Amino acid sequence: MKMKICILVVCLMLVISTTFAYGEIGEGSIVNIDEHTCKQINIFNSLDGAEIRLLQLEKSVANNICKGQLIISNLLDLGYETFDLELILAEMDLLSGEIQSVDVNSSEAVYFFVELKQDAIDLSKEFRETLNGQVDESTKTALQDAIKNDICGINQVLKTLIENKIRLYNKQQLNEIFRIIGITNTNDLQKYQNGTLSLLQVKQNLVLGIGELIDEEKFILLTQLKSDNIRLKIRSRVNIQNVTKDYGYRKCNRLQNRLNNSENIENETLRLHLQQRLRLRMNQTGDGHSGNGKGPGGGDNGSGNDQGPGGGGNGSGGGNGGNNNETGGGNGNHNGPGGGGPW
Repeated sequence: MKMKICILVVCLMLVISTTFAYGEIGEGSIVNIDEHTCKQINIFNSLDGAEIRLLQLEKSVANNICKGQLIISNLLDLGYETFDLELILAEMDLLSGEIQSVDVNSSEAVYFFVELKQDAIDLSKEFRETLNGQVDESTKTALQDAIKNDICGINQVLKTLIENKIRLYNKQQLNEIFRIIGITNTNDLQKYQNGTLSLLQVKQNLVLGIGELIDEEKFILLTQLKSDNIRLKIRSRVNIQNVTKDYGYRKCNRLQNRLNNSENIENETLRLHLQQRLRLRMNQTGDGHSGNGKGPGGGDNGSGNDQGPGGGGNGSGGGNGGNNNETGGGNGNHNGPGGGGPW
């Protein structure tokens, strides 16, 4: 039994899942984030872990934008009015810029991750509902077929980058376990990072190594790994609690920052309508102030430009389930990066 628990804790230290599930976040200052989300932000304890999550979110939003653009193009060919969809996609594009500009070294990166991930889920849901209100079932089916095999170029680049980052992160975690149990041969880790050995094979070899330990050594290893895992959980809980503080205020700052960045949109009609839309949401949110700081949390007295990681919510038109590739990618789902989306 101890051995099984030990293997489970070892697995928890690795990036074995890239899916996300977020609780509901309202327009005001109340936020309800579920247990699964707490687990997903555990890897923010390291710079590589933070980069992995932010890259995954960037990839998900990029996928949503690519699918959305293809949907709009097909609708225009069919004679549909697409302006409302274009507005949503324009804001999603601004969100993408916020993801790319986040400082992963910032102590607030995890907060931006959670908050802007939810922003992207909201935008994705709005796009889907707007689309469903405009087209009939046969058109919807035709759109799904049209975007099913669409490949986003930036997604391919990000996919490779994410896989490499995950390998590096997992190698570091495994290396620590190897150190604890006294394994000095790190050939497996190097082969894993190079892609010539799967994560499953490394874990199997690791389990064999643990099996050779005496009971006292196994107990020491289990105790240390469980202690590390508990610390990660506590840190995640603290991060989640901090996200709930002044959520509406921070959201209003993000909207103001998005409003400022919208000035770069060349299409005047689109720009003006998007700005009107953002101002309306700021008024509905209520308790924030305009942001003019430079960078995440920049500015004084609540004037920061909360530029932080966004994240894709529901995919924009269906993607394939995630392939493992030893990068911890589980099956794609409607809420996860790269996951298929229902629009």
